[in-house]
Amino acid sequence: MALVVALLAALAPATGSTTSGAEPSPAAAEVDVLPQAPPPQAEPLADRAILTLAPGADGAQVAQDVVEEARSLGAEDAAAVPLGDGDQALVLDGVPTEVQAQLRRNTQVRDVAPDLPLYPALAQTTVKVGADRTKVEGYTGVGQTIAVIDTGVAAAHPALVGAVVHEICFVDIQLGGCPNGTDRDDDPGAAAPPCGGDQGLCWHGTHVAGTAAGRPHAGQPGGVAPDASIVAIRVFAEDGKASSIDLLRALYWLNDEAGAFGVDVVNLSIASKDLYSGHCDSASGLLTAIRDEVALLRTKGTLVVAATGNADPGAVGKSAAPACVSNIAGVSATTLSDTRAGFAHVSSTTALFAPGENVKAPIPGGGYGTMSGTSMAAPHVAGAVAVLRQIRSVSPSVVLSVLRATGRPISTPVGTIPRLDVWAASQAPLAPPSATATHGDRRATVSWAAASPGIGGPITGYRITVKPGGAQRTVSASTRSTTFTGLTNGTRYQLEVRALNTDGAGAVRTSNLVIPKPPPPPHGFVDVAAGAYYDQPVRWLKREGITTGVGGTNRFQPDAGVTRGQMATFLWRLMGTPSVSTAHGFVDVSSSAYYDPAVRWLKAAGITTGVGGTNRFEPNQIVTRDQMAAFLWRLVKSPAGYPAHGLVDVPSGAFYDAAVRWLKATGITTGVGGTNRYEPRSPVTRGQMAAFLHRLARNPAAWVKVPVGQIPNTIVF
Repeated sequence: MALVVALLAALAPATGSTTSGAEPSPAAAEVDVLPQAPPPQAEPLADRAILTLAPGADGAQVAQDVVEEARSLGAEDAAAVPLGDGDQALVLDGVPTEVQAQLRRNTQVRDVAPDLPLYPALAQTTVKVGADRTKVEGYTGVGQTIAVIDTGVAAAHPALVGAVVHEICFVDIQLGGCPNGTDRDDDPGAAAPPCGGDQGLCWHGTHVAGTAAGRPHAGQPGGVAPDASIVAIRVFAEDGKASSIDLLRALYWLNDEAGAFGVDVVNLSIASKDLYSGHCDSASGLLTAIRDEVALLRTKGTLVVAATGNADPGAVGKSAAPACVSNIAGVSATTLSDTRAGFAHVSSTTALFAPGENVKAPIPGGGYGTMSGTSMAAPHVAGAVAVLRQIRSVSPSVVLSVLRATGRPISTPVGTIPRLDVWAASQAPLAPPSATATHGDRRATVSWAAASPGIGGPITGYRITVKPGGAQRTVSASTRSTTFTGLTNGTRYQLEVRALNTDGAGAVRTSNLVIPKPPPPPHGFVDVAAGAYYDQPVRWLKREGITTGVGGTNRFQPDAGVTRGQMATFLWRLMGTPSVSTAHGFVDVSSSAYYDPAVRWLKAAGITTGVGGTNRFEPNQIVTRDQMAAFLWRLVKSPAGYPAHGLVDVPSGAFYDAAVRWLKATGITTGVGGTNRYEPRSPVTRGQMAAFLHRLARNPAAWVKVPVGQIPNTIVF
């Protein structure tokens, strides 16, 4: 398993940026570094490995035994020393790969994994995740600590002065060692970044630390948690080389020392070239050892976040290690327009998104640089963890659950993954997941799903407010619905629901639009039988002025086919007869026809473009079920993201496929006669049309893309 950080090693300076060996000057204000192709597969570091012990094994005895065996096999310089202060694992030196394989036969050895090299993988982005709002409320991560395992941190940067409370370095002697010439250094400056060569290597760790917890400076607003402390852990040599074992040594050290520094979250903006579609714990002994250390950190209250990797656009549904390790929160990158960044890996194990494109943050020398990568996304989440832990000391599992529950959903090839919103996560209790209002005569009823306490205390009740009007009611924590009476029929209302705890009211969930109305009176049509499936829909059509009958008679003709001209008129009246002066351009729609204003509006609203791309509307043609689906779907602004409909006669990719998905998901259709068929080419009768429109008008879930102000007064939810 090649732990190759494809985030910064895969990054190259933009054209015109400085790449000299000198440390960038404070005047180096902003230089773009963008993702390129990942580095080649790493080769194992010579004669070095991590040996994990079988349960119950005596580390000292195993060390003696494997050294003797390795030397008997020709590895005369073999040595074995404990990885940390305990006996869980040994570091082998002077043991060639072929000898390592022989040592796996020892019954006291769980695994021998060859060491592999590592490569290093704000203003707009902190606002994007809501950190500007949490700062106003005083939630800045004060008293919390973030460990940054990376290329090193420039502690003297004005945005980081006072933030770095401890520095330590783990770099093997084979790779050049730490600043003090050994493989461990915890003197001041031990985690200073290597700025003698590659610019990206120099910038990386400082940029990551500044994104998480940089202080406001030089007009920059600071990181997500600008008052949090930083433990800077360097695992990269001066030439950019790093060892996977040194990463494991850093995690071992954190398990020994995290309590002393109060580490709340560990940021790993590092990632392998090897990609995995699921959890990767068992892919190698090294990843198993990382899993064990991360699990132990969790029991001590420390969450580990890691970048998912980038730069391989063909790897759909996969992410890099260690983000794919169990108990690590994998973080992928979005753009500022809330789409997955083109370079960002994402898989079923990815926990969160955060901004990772063109992130501006501190760089060595006192300036600021712009970088892109999932490396830049992960520290947004690390900072958010510090903010939430400031508000209340809750477990890593609760913190991660709240961050996921409050994030903005982003669609990906592997499903919906939330994008970080720290402000929403800081509101405790959280908003109820849903609130649905229904109408009655001078009344409205609102029902809601139980809210999560988030990082707050237990929920003690709910407060419901009617807008407009301000009528308010508080109910018990077990209540899930309430009805307000005495409202004004025909007035547009929404109801706000907030959960309560001992700290006060939580975030608000606003219901759908609701308009109180009395039941519709009889329609008076002699050909619509009481109790017919379209009887109540026709009553509603008549009351709302959507129909007056056929030709001014007392007949509705429910079994007659509905023409395209009639369909246009029904939809136009449903939406309140909006006026459009623009000509439609259809040669077969006379300006004197009753449906002319309706067709003008249909064309202007993008609901129709004509028949087959021609300049004809065919107003007398009978509407088919596929056309009706497309008309209704476009009417509500073509919502997407619905699951497969399961109807065997609706081909994937047909012009009405997405529309039928929406119809099925919202319950407007269930198919024909309870079958798995939709019969898209069948004609639509006027009775069927009435039923479809009525279901649409009663279903707030069908209108999710339509702004509240554009939902017509004809609705009955």
